[in-house]
Amino acid sequence: PRMSNAFRNSRGTVKKTGLSKSRIYQLVRLGKFPRPRKVEDGRVVWLESLIDAWIAERWETAPAAGTVIGAEWTPSKKAA
Repeated sequence: PRMSNAFRNSRGTVKKTGLSKSRIYQLVRLGKFPRPRKVEDGRVVWLESLIDAWIAERWETAPAAGTVIGAEWTPSKKAA
């Protein structure tokens, strides 16, 4: 995917990550999410490419859904 140098405000960051605004700011305080910057007009924004990199890093390190150590995952069938 192409990285963007666009800015995202908190609403756009919430939409892009699927996290709540309070969770984003909690992760920022913990040093686990990129810090926003204040731009010339006073807005607080994130650089979209940093959000994309954060998402990609989580994707690469997350275990696959249904992963069980030492076993292969197979999708469950819905009950009839």
